[in-house]
Amino acid sequence: MLLNALVTITATAVTVLATKNPNQSNGSTFVTGGPGNDVRDRLDGDFFGLNNPAGAPVILHKSNTARSMTQPMNLYIIWYGSNWSADSKSIVTDFLSGLGQSDFWSVEQKYYQGSASKPVYVTGDVKISGQYDDAYSLTKTLNSGSSGNFNDVATIIQNAVDSNNLPSDKYGFYLVLGDDQTVEGASCSEYCGYHTSTLSDRDQGSTIAGDDLVYTYIGNPTACGLNGILGCGGQTFNSPNGNPGVDAMLSPIAHELAEGGSNPDTSRSAWNNADGYENGDNCAYIFGSKRKYDVTGGFYYNQEWNGRKYQIQQLWDPTTQLCGAYYPALVSSECDKLHAIFPSLNFGNDCCNSGYADCADGHIDAIDVRANGISGDLTTIIGKIQSSLPNIKRISLGNIDLTKDTKINKITGTIPTTLCSMTQLEALNFALLTGVTGSIPSCFSSLVNLQILSLNGAGLSGAIPDVFGGMTHLKRVKLQGNKFTGALPASLGASITLSYLNVNGNAGLSGSVPSGFTGFKGLSVGPTDKNGAVQYCDFTKTALCLPSGYSGPTCGLTSICPKPVSSSTLSKSKTTSVPTTSARASTTIAPTCNHSECTAGALLNKSCSACATAVCNNDSYCCTNQWDSQCVSEVATYCSIKC
Repeated sequence: MLLNALVTITATAVTVLATKNPNQSNGSTFVTGGPGNDVRDRLDGDFFGLNNPAGAPVILHKSNTARSMTQPMNLYIIWYGSNWSADSKSIVTDFLSGLGQSDFWSVEQKYYQGSASKPVYVTGDVKISGQYDDAYSLTKTLNSGSSGNFNDVATIIQNAVDSNNLPSDKYGFYLVLGDDQTVEGASCSEYCGYHTSTLSDRDQGSTIAGDDLVYTYIGNPTACGLNGILGCGGQTFNSPNGNPGVDAMLSPIAHELAEGGSNPDTSRSAWNNADGYENGDNCAYIFGSKRKYDVTGGFYYNQEWNGRKYQIQQLWDPTTQLCGAYYPALVSSECDKLHAIFPSLNFGNDCCNSGYADCADGHIDAIDVRANGISGDLTTIIGKIQSSLPNIKRISLGNIDLTKDTKINKITGTIPTTLCSMTQLEALNFALLTGVTGSIPSCFSSLVNLQILSLNGAGLSGAIPDVFGGMTHLKRVKLQGNKFTGALPASLGASITLSYLNVNGNAGLSGSVPSGFTGFKGLSVGPTDKNGAVQYCDFTKTALCLPSGYSGPTCGLTSICPKPVSSSTLSKSKTTSVPTTSARASTTIAPTCNHSECTAGALLNKSCSACATAVCNNDSYCCTNQWDSQCVSEVATYCSIKC
């Protein structure tokens, strides 16, 4: 199906696809719809989340007549775009040349065509049989929102066949691989790839002629801007073959080839779940107990062949109805400890294959139990995780969508300071835990390895502490939908790696947006696909303003901060018409205003009575007399300059 880039396709994504081609498989999408399944939205950034198949509908053999690819599978690669280097191509061809002999494909060969009593199994003979370079014959934007049909990818294939650059092979599998300049359909907002066939296209009204050709489209996620690789579960800083964009394509390629092998004609399904998902969807972003960390290279991998290392997902095994391949000798001893923390969850025969946990070198290093009906005190749960799983790097305890989740996590309490000793943490997700209140601990500055912080939609309040300066790999921060107040920390602007920031809806945030945000390259949005521009940041529904001369991303803001007032004006006493009976005839704004008072959010665009309670020295006389408007203006200006 559409390899939901950070998810398996959501109903929304399906609907969007249906406007073009409803039978494109949900292969590599960014959304998973079922209970426990991960919703990996590229813009959500929770790429560390895992797709949990446990308890989901099992893969079923739907039809004895619908075909699977039992004949030798000839692969025909169309290198779409002019930016494919020889080195980039060799990573892909080395990967494809060994895929048919891999553990991954041994699971694929358990799928068959025909009846269970007389099965003809999917082939293990997978080989590259042709390649063709296409230098943007249909431009760098395929299947765009303004396109009249959904057949750009099929047209590229048909043109290659008609020009005799590739043969027409009904037993073949055509791979259109986009370079790092090509955007296809909704590939920057919904999926990493998809598979279908020209027969399925014709079932939906396409006029494309010729044999029934099975095909997939997978693009280099680098084309989708700063967060593209994150969106497809790639490793952004280091990757197994030194090319993060191309390395991030390999797992979607395996995903779509496996789904196309078992279920090539998506309009005439041979194998899928009752809810329409296929064998790749149920194990998307699950890497299994064979996964290792390369200390020298700084990357993860779980497969090796042709002198290279790869990280690819697992595949749903139709015999065990679990993700595989299964390695009994590699099952982590920590699985029992994880089950003790979350006894209501089904971890199958290996928690590292379950979708609730990810492992490396025999240890659990990630847990994702979002939207599974878990309740309890946050401090207690974190304490159990900390004592039982010493190698944990990624913790996801939040919810996904409170309007759609069928099992909402109801974890309560405050964020414990004990988290601050877990300095190895790379991702932390308490999203939509409305019962988590209080503030962000100031000791979060010790989490120097943090890459993703998702606290959106919780019940948090207070100032956002300036704790981000030492987080040298920070990529995504989601704080929207809380009740934060005060200024936006300067360390967020100073981060050179931050590429997504959302503080929308925190009405109490005020003051000038700090300078910097160089990781955004001056942009508030990235490349545009058929769903519009990909968002990088959102500062709307706050009282933040843009300082004069600001050159960074505006993030939806249009408000310009008030002009600074000269120091002589700020120090001038307003004695005209001021009664001498006042407790303080002088209404000078004193230079003793501290940071919290200046950024409390009560100074800007508020009534005079509100101003009176927050202004430096509580100068109520200024704010209740004829100087009302000037008082508010000068207080706001003074605090934006001095504090």
